[in-house]
Amino acid sequence: MEKRTELEKMIVELKLAKRELVLLGKSTNIVDEKIKNIEKKLASENIM
Repeated sequence: MEKRTELEKMIVELKLAKRELVLLGKSTNIVDEKIKNIEKKLASENIM
C-alpha cells in the first residue's frame, strides 16, 4: 500500500512539473513518458 501511495505522489509531482512546463511553453514529452511509466507500474500493482 505504501508503494502505491508513493507512486501516486510521484504522479502528482510530475503533473505539477508538467503544468509549469506548459506555462513556460516548453516540451512535456519527457514528463509525459515518466507519468505513463508510473501509471503502468500502478496498473501492475493492482493486478497483484
